[in-house]
Amino acid sequence: MGYIREKKINGESKYYWIASKRDGKKSGGTGKVIKVERYLGDRHYHFYKYLGDGEPSFSAGGFFYLSWYVWNNDFKLDDFIDKLVAFNIKSMIEGDKLSYTLTKQNKIIFIKKKDSKIDLRERYYKKCKTYINKEIEDNIKSVKFIPLLINEIIRELEYFNLWIRRAKDKNKKVEIDEYISCENNANFWFNCATKDLEKILKYVPRPQREEARKKIWGYCLQRCPLEKLDL
Repeated sequence: MGYIREKKINGESKYYWIASKRDGKKSGGTGKVIKVERYLGDRHYHFYKYLGDGEPSFSAGGFFYLSWYVWNNDFKLDDFIDKLVAFNIKSMIEGDKLSYTLTKQNKIIFIKKKDSKIDLRERYYKKCKTYINKEIEDNIKSVKFIPLLINEIIRELEYFNLWIRRAKDKNKKVEIDEYISCENNANFWFNCATKDLEKILKYVPRPQREEARKKIWGYCLQRCPLEKLDL
């Protein structure tokens, strides 16, 4: 379990996920519990992806790097959402007099702490609840962004395989033009997949990009092993 922290750097708000982690001796660490900071990026970044004719486009707002952290299992979405609520309440007027719970639908319910005299029927608390519920909804949707892009890579690799299989069906000596056309189409889709992989890395913190490149590409190849042309 971790928590969200805001830091002011050159007058600009930066957001981090802070969690405790044991520095494992097996990996050369000290064995002590250390604090790990993960930079969350822009808090209200707008994610957009055109999904094709007849499909509703993907549109969501949320923390820039959250989709990667959740996909990579750096932390759990449920833990993050819980602490996002706590972070918002901490910044509210008399937030120290509030507790909360989340419904199964991830909607917040404010609860007055014992002996507090605040009135949760006031407009201020209703507006805060609306804002927090919207931020919860946006971030839950935003984590689908990288899986969406990964599925597109897998689809492009499937097209690659399709054209490789078509090339295999050609008699290379007799149908050389058709063979070359299939090979070119296969290369086109393979290049699309590698370019889209580079696009995904934009949404990964720089220190993790090489790890992400290997992990995402390996995942895609596991889901869609590549066909090979007989030489």
